[in-house]
Amino acid sequence: MSKKMLHYSGEGRCMSNVLPPLCRYCGKPIGKRTKTIMFGSSDQEPADHGWFATRREKPRTRAEAQRFVNHPIVSVRYLGEGEDRFVSNASVWDGVSYKDDFFCSNEHAQNFAYAVVQSPDNKLTTQAYRDARDAQAQKIKEK
Repeated sequence: MSKKMLHYSGEGRCMSNVLPPLCRYCGKPIGKRTKTIMFGSSDQEPADHGWFATRREKPRTRAEAQRFVNHPIVSVRYLGEGEDRFVSNASVWDGVSYKDDFFCSNEHAQNFAYAVVQSPDNKLTTQAYRDARDAQAQKIKEK
């Protein structure tokens, strides 16, 4: 059994879980929230732009690239051939963040919502919807 870990969505929610969260619509594991590190930049200093960062170095191997980043590398891309080949991009993962807590895509979130509201025993509504529905019913009674 794998050890327990915390995972965080980009929404700031934290949940204790043994494995990555599963999509509530299709059941597949939700993808990791990664950051891309672009190597070989012309910038003088490393720069962090949120979902990506740039570095001047041109590491030749994944192991060499790992020395320039704080989190584990989950994938790399190379540029060039022969002596000029270097790691151009490395995706890193902080070990706890996933793209979302509930769905693998916006399409699956929407499909799930439609499935819920169309189910015969659906009782899930928002207060705003109930208020609007009641106001509509009141207008019909007044006519």
